[in-house]
Amino acid sequence: MNPDAGPEPDDRRERSGPLAYMASNGIAANLLMMGIVAAGLVALTGLEREAWPITPFYHIEVSMAYPGATPEEIEESIVVKIEDQVSGLDDVRAVKSLAAPGIASVRIQMDSRTDMDRALDDIESAVNRIQSFPAGAERPRFQEMDNRFSMMRLIVHGDVSERSLKELAHRIEDDLAALPSVSQVEVSGVRNYEISIEVSLHRLRALGLSLTDVAGAIRRSSLDLSAGSIDTRESQVRVRTLGQNYDQQDFEEIVLLSGRDGTVVRLGDIAEVRDGFQEADLIVRHQDRPAVFVEVYRAGGEQVMDVATTVREHLANEVIPALPDGVGITLWNDESQAYEERADLLLKNGFLGLLLVLVALSLFSPGSARPVGRRGPRRFGCRRARRHDGIRRGDQHHQPLLLCPRHWDRR
Repeated sequence: MNPDAGPEPDDRRERSGPLAYMASNGIAANLLMMGIVAAGLVALTGLEREAWPITPFYHIEVSMAYPGATPEEIEESIVVKIEDQVSGLDDVRAVKSLAAPGIASVRIQMDSRTDMDRALDDIESAVNRIQSFPAGAERPRFQEMDNRFSMMRLIVHGDVSERSLKELAHRIEDDLAALPSVSQVEVSGVRNYEISIEVSLHRLRALGLSLTDVAGAIRRSSLDLSAGSIDTRESQVRVRTLGQNYDQQDFEEIVLLSGRDGTVVRLGDIAEVRDGFQEADLIVRHQDRPAVFVEVYRAGGEQVMDVATTVREHLANEVIPALPDGVGITLWNDESQAYEERADLLLKNGFLGLLLVLVALSLFSPGSARPVGRRGPRRFGCRRARRHDGIRRGDQHHQPLLLCPRHWDRR
C-alpha cells in the first residue's frame, strides 16, 4: 500500500440525516413501518363509509300554510314579518322568500361555519315571538335543508285498505326508528288524513244556522289553548287546555245549539262527517297491489353497513313474521349494495397496486445485483470503489482488489 496515496476526503466522510440513520439501522425502520401500519388500521375503524356523501347546504327553510290566501296577502301578513324577524340574527348571510297561493316559504342562508342546530333553535325562537300572524294561518314549520339520500327503501304492499296499509307503514316506521343504529325513517307515497264535513243546506235553514256558524263552532271546539301559568314556591306550573279533535267521533260530538230544556244539536245530527284522505293525484302500486314507501335515511356519522345490517335483521326477525295475510315487504333501492361493490373494487385495486410495487422493488433493488465471472474483481458492495495498488512485493500474480474507503483496513 502506498502511504502517500489515500482516499479522497469526501469518500471517508460519514453520512448523516434521517435517511442515513434508517439505512444503517434496519430495526428502527421496521418499527416505524409497523407503527404507520398500526395507526392506519386504527384510523380505518373510525372512517366514515358512505356511497353518497351528505353535504350540508347551510340553509334553513321556514314554511307556513295559509289556506285560501292570495300571494299578496301572504307576503304582507307572513313573509315580511318573518324576514324582519330573522334578518338581524347572527351568521345570517341572505334571506330569500316565496309567496304562493296558500303557502309561504322563507329560506335563510347561514354562514358556512355556523352551528346549524343552534341556528335552527334561534330562528325558531325568533319566528315564534311573532304574535300578529293571521288567525287562519297554520303553525310555522322549520327544516334544515340538505342533500340527504334514502339509503334504503321498503315497499309495503298488499290487498288491504289504504288506511290499514298506512297504519302498518307507520308502525314499521316507529319500530325502525327505535333501533340504535337508525335515526331517520319516514313514510312516503301516502295521502294525508282529512276530516270532511258535508252539511245539508235544508237542515241549516231549518235551524236558522249558516255555514259560517258551523265553521265557527268547529273552530272553537277543536283548539288547544294556553291559560298562562301558576307560580308556586317550588316551580312554575303551566296551564293548557287540550281540545283539539282528531277523529270522526270527536267532530260528531261538537255542540252547535243548546236549548233551555237541555236539548242539544250536535254536528253529527245535521252533517255527514267522513274520516278519510285528501283528494290528491297519487297512485302507488307494486306488483299490481296498493303500496306504501318506508324510507330509511342515514344521518351524518352513521355507517352504511351498520344501518343496512340492523334493518335487515329487524325485518327478518320481527316485522315479516308479524305481517297480516296478503301483505308483503320488498327491499328496494339498497345503497349498501352499491357501497359493497365500490368497496370490493377499491380493495382489488389496492391489492394489485401493492403487488406491482413489491414486484418492482424485487426487480430493481440494489441488492439484487450479483458479480459475473470467476476471475472478476472482488467487490464489497460499494459502488464507488477504487483500484488499490497495494500489491505485495515479490507477488506479481496477486489479483488486485477493488476497495472503497470504508474497507481500507480489510486488506
